[in-house]
Amino acid sequence: MIKSNPFIRRFKVWTWMLLALIVLITYVTLFLPYRSALERMTLENYVLISKASISTVDQFILRSHDNASNFSHALIEHTPLDDYLSGALTLDELKKISADGFLYEASKQPHLIAGARLLFGSVNATIGSEYLPALLSQRNDYNSNHVQTVFLTGRETPGLFVAVPLMTNGMIYGYDLILYDLAALAEPLNRNNMTLSFVDLTQQNFLFDAGAKLKEAGGVTLYDNGWYTGFVLPINGTNQALHVSTSNEILYDRVEDIILMNLLGFALAVGVVLFLSNRFIVFQVRHLMTHAEKSKEKYKDIANRDQLTGTFSRRYLEEWKVSNGPLSLLELTHFVLAMVDVNDLKVINDTYGHKTGDLALKYVADTMKRTLRSEDVIIRYGGDEFLVILSSCTLDEANHIFSRINQALQLDQPFDFQLSISYGTEYLTKVELMDEVIHAADEKMYALKVKNRAVFA
Repeated sequence: MIKSNPFIRRFKVWTWMLLALIVLITYVTLFLPYRSALERMTLENYVLISKASISTVDQFILRSHDNASNFSHALIEHTPLDDYLSGALTLDELKKISADGFLYEASKQPHLIAGARLLFGSVNATIGSEYLPALLSQRNDYNSNHVQTVFLTGRETPGLFVAVPLMTNGMIYGYDLILYDLAALAEPLNRNNMTLSFVDLTQQNFLFDAGAKLKEAGGVTLYDNGWYTGFVLPINGTNQALHVSTSNEILYDRVEDIILMNLLGFALAVGVVLFLSNRFIVFQVRHLMTHAEKSKEKYKDIANRDQLTGTFSRRYLEEWKVSNGPLSLLELTHFVLAMVDVNDLKVINDTYGHKTGDLALKYVADTMKRTLRSEDVIIRYGGDEFLVILSSCTLDEANHIFSRINQALQLDQPFDFQLSISYGTEYLTKVELMDEVIHAADEKMYALKVKNRAVFA
């Protein structure tokens, strides 16, 4: 048996040490920066996917508001309550009309679990009587002339409580208390191995315990306790937030696989193999980054789009304010802001159904898209309201544009009813004045709506 030459043995030792040093240097100078970049890109996509989910919740709340408001429409808009107050109806006749209308509207409502109508301090009609104590307990915490929304998270499947005041001539005569089931949101929300739940905004700080690491990505603060990464997103118009969390093992699974695979390649190869492995990792990282960028833009567009009309959602308004703030400060351009309301949409929903109402709303949005310029911005601001921002435009030009839109709706529309819009325009000279300008444009829009009603009455 031939003994190994001491020099060869030393050479092997030095070779392995050199290989270990190469692997260490490569890990520190190449893998760690790429790993950090991949992890950050993963977190940003994670946040964007979650924001797309919160957009689904916003749409559900908006539709629930509209549906709950329809309960009171028959009682208030069709004048039975006014007839009673004027003496044309007895209290018993009013209660029967009210109860029948409530039960009829409930039969058409999607996702409704339970409901109750309170009229003159007593229960007038109920759906799902086993939930009546829970509805009344929520009513005790509510005293307002505005629609209220509360997430009830104590059930296995959370519910959405909506309270609508029955009000005429500035007086409140009762409330409609409606409970909607959020089970319909379970499938689109609990996707991509994410766990979503509803939490109270006052309790969200308990999620960020002292041992968790805090990270910034996608405009939110995330916590990482070593096992899970999560964050909270406030839900518009409520005191609730959507808590999103996922396992770190799942979140960083692709990143860990790529890093481990290439570390093994570096540990087992020298020379050309090491060089090829470097080329391979760079290619893989670039490919993943390219894919991540595409996914980022995709989910960003989903989060900023209204699903029904294809216009921008209300969330996009904040991004627009940030991106256009410097321009207005430098006075490089000026804008006209318009508030647009689809006339009689509730009447269309009641007469022809919500599906036809949705088609009418989308048709109005499509007509505005065809008429406005590509650089103009259309945002769905509420149930039947749009906020439009026109650049490099005067008030006279803006009013002429919306007059043309009304003409287009009257001349070429596929419905058995007439579509029209009311609008109000105002100059937007500084982004900081956005709220005041919206209010002023809204007042003009309302004045035009009242004027049109007087003309066609």
